[in-house]
Amino acid sequence: MKKNCFIAIVFFIVLGCKKSSSTSTKTTATTLTSLSVDGIAVNNPTHSSFMNGGNYGVIAYGTNGNPEIQITFYGSTAPSYGTYIITSGTVSYGKCLFTLSDTGYTSSAISGSISVVTSATAPNNIASFSNISVNGNGGHHTVSGTVTY
Repeated sequence: MKKNCFIAIVFFIVLGCKKSSSTSTKTTATTLTSLSVDGIAVNNPTHSSFMNGGNYGVIAYGTNGNPEIQITFYGSTAPSYGTYIITSGTVSYGKCLFTLSDTGYTSSAISGSISVVTSATAPNNIASFSNISVNGNGGHHTVSGTVTY
């Protein structure tokens, strides 16, 4: 119950924020609504959006940077409304990359999707994902979450 109240309070604070206009390269803070790895919630996550090789990325991570999720969307602006298919290799239109890193080891997803809901007023865009399976040097894990950016 307390967690739901906290999430609702954070959501309304985010709704009350006004986007500032700037002509410089945009890097915006995001509000992480939820993140879990193998069904275990990540406590006190830090999060932001950034440019990743000319593509728009969203990152969220726990204490000391672990664990960390990174979603990279094609293009230099926040993704528009829709479903983005997770791919491996080079990101292209309508697709995204998804990785989980923990203590220096990285695992990537090669399938699944990210749902993006956009709003006319930032920062109210939402990227949601559920049961994304990742594999690699970081092991096999299942990741779920929602990021409001």
